[in-house]
Amino acid sequence: MINRINKILLLLGLTASFSVLSGDPNWPSPDRADVTEVGLKHTKEENMSRERFAAAMRSAVTESSELGYAPTRILQMLESGTHAVDIAKKLVVSGDFQTGFREMIARGRPDLTFESIMLEDEFADLFTRQELEVARWRLSNVKN
Repeated sequence: MINRINKILLLLGLTASFSVLSGDPNWPSPDRADVTEVGLKHTKEENMSRERFAAAMRSAVTESSELGYAPTRILQMLESGTHAVDIAKKLVVSGDFQTGFREMIARGRPDLTFESIMLEDEFADLFTRQELEVARWRLSNVKN
């Protein structure tokens, strides 16, 4: 069973080493979901929220492309296997207003920025208060 779980995790791009048997009290319960790339456990609800956020970002990327701007950096990061939540966390605290961010603001579509998606009520719990404050500040202070 442990080998089967390791194979599934490997197929998902995750790594884990299980040295405990399923009877061990430290073994993840069925209420706990995956182990992320960095080894953090998320509840099933958190994982569902993370996947909804990823879907919202993919949708924003698609819509941005339809508007004539292809957010290549975000696409590269998503294709590399980095989770959308982790991408947003990394980029929101970078000191720069990314090109895609500026493009969406210039096109009157701030709703397609990851900052805007982060601030949606259903995703706010995925981010720290500071990350949300930075996202809000970025949306309020960008200049075309």
